[in-house]
Amino acid sequence: MKKLLPVLLVFFLSKCAQQDSTTKLSMSGVYSLKQQTVTNSGKDSMVDKRQLKIYTDKYMMYASPSPSDSLANYGIATYKIDGNKVTEEVFYTSANGSTKDTFVLKVDKNEDGYKQAIENTDANNKRNSNATSTEIYEKVGMGDSSALDGVWKQTTRLFINKTGDTSVDNVQTQFKIYQNGFFIWANTYEDTVLHKFPSAFGYGTFTMAGDTSATEVNINSTYAVSLISKPYVIGVKFNGTNEYVQTHLNPNGDRSVEIYQRLQ
Repeated sequence: MKKLLPVLLVFFLSKCAQQDSTTKLSMSGVYSLKQQTVTNSGKDSMVDKRQLKIYTDKYMMYASPSPSDSLANYGIATYKIDGNKVTEEVFYTSANGSTKDTFVLKVDKNEDGYKQAIENTDANNKRNSNATSTEIYEKVGMGDSSALDGVWKQTTRLFINKTGDTSVDNVQTQFKIYQNGFFIWANTYEDTVLHKFPSAFGYGTFTMAGDTSATEVNINSTYAVSLISKPYVIGVKFNGTNEYVQTHLNPNGDRSVEIYQRLQ
């Protein structure tokens, strides 16, 4: 029996190692950026940035203030996992609008979050053959799932004044992601005066009251900053599982109605 113990111990450790090596990396969740370091031509620089990143089972979206102004820096992508590598296929960003770009992340996951390293990339997610961006994220999303969880694209936005007059505004592209009690929204809109396409964002927490309303609390935003840290209630109506309507009621009685389609 004594001779069998070492053999059994080796067998047990071998099986455990085998299970660990075959465990598939899971990224689904909500993560807050704690530290970013960019190594450029051998020199390390710390980056001061507040950023939220959300993964669903298929999509990724991140948002943060632009480093050069008060506007948004955001991106949205599909992703796939191969071992400890996450390949993000980015299809829309604040910098380029509709785009096709691929980022390969080397990921070290732990109970508290994960660390990612992206080669040939600078602090602003721009290509730089001499740079590597290393980011440490803390997992923050622990809320329950909801009917809103997923990624949505705005298809229609209406303004209805208190007398019932309606106008349609289709000059912006807006995405919204919900997951585990957190949300990010971000848009790029047309400034018809300056002939530019600036972007805005907001992210924070949310709770639902049945399927008819959601209360959002913005943690960070470049739009309506007066709402940061204050509960904001939006009306919600689901048209099946792949479309919903959210309604903002203004103090003067006007309404803003936004229709979203789920990205498949």
